[in-house]
Amino acid sequence: MQPRSAPRELYFYNDDKEMPIVIKPPPKPRKRMYESSQQYEKRVQEWEAHKPPKVDVDP
Repeated sequence: MQPRSAPRELYFYNDDKEMPIVIKPPPKPRKRMYESSQQYEKRVQEWEAHKPPKVDVDP
């Protein structure tokens, strides 16, 4: 049996980069059973207006 070596410090490659915070957008609204198409379109437009901006993340 070989003797154990001292534990080494872990190194993660992504530690050098600061990763941007990605905000998950709310899900797209679904059409309700008793909702008119105009009301639904209005809710979809409001949803699109309040979506957070897209963040470019480098792989």
